[in-house]
Amino acid sequence: MALRSTRTPLQQGVQWGWVFDVGRALDAWVTLFDTADGYAAGESEAILGAALKNHRAEVVIATMVGFRTGAPLTQSGLSRRHILWSVDQSLKRLGTDWIDVYAYGLGLTVWSPLSSGFLSGRYSPGNLADPDNRYSGFDILPFDKAYGFRVVEQLRGLAAAHGASVAQIAIAWLLGQKGVASVLVGATKPHQLADNLGAAEVTLTAAEMAELDAATRLPPAYPNWFIENLADQPVSQALGRSEER
Repeated sequence: MALRSTRTPLQQGVQWGWVFDVGRALDAWVTLFDTADGYAAGESEAILGAALKNHRAEVVIATMVGFRTGAPLTQSGLSRRHILWSVDQSLKRLGTDWIDVYAYGLGLTVWSPLSSGFLSGRYSPGNLADPDNRYSGFDILPFDKAYGFRVVEQLRGLAAAHGASVAQIAIAWLLGQKGVASVLVGATKPHQLADNLGAAEVTLTAAEMAELDAATRLPPAYPNWFIENLADQPVSQALGRSEER
């Protein structure tokens, strides 16, 4: 499991809160820390680097490039010039001589495993747009909310059976997927971090994994469904029997 750093140090207390979160993550054997040069205009990298200064040899730091980092047109995107410039800037902010991961390619690292908190179980159709909660101002992932709430109820049932939180079941399901190397948890409070880390202790059965797989399977999009409808049935059946053998 990995910890994602996106915060801005609006005040000293916030910065020390983030250092405290990093300490708790290290105590829980979290070794991968993710950030990006575009998070909080680079301040996220600076805070993370300071927090990990005494643990650099023990951890893996991943950061990203491509975000706009300045007014000039050249300071964005994935041109060779911008990448080389961004690497130097990230190294300075992180206070390190090397970056461990600059592009993901080893397995799948899942960003926003709780869909910005939607899968934490804290929200309902009635309070989703409440201006006092974080989600109302951070609804950036487009999906069918009614469908999502049905999935949350299934997660809630499994959470009760395991004595776990809804968020822990959602994260445990992702961690159980083939090809998933890690998930990037972005807790904003110490108790949320502790809860998220607890997902590593939850093991779902094959039947429970299959249940959630079925509940979250998306319908085929165009042109996939159109191609499937045009497929020659005798040939498809023959290929299916061939694959089974």
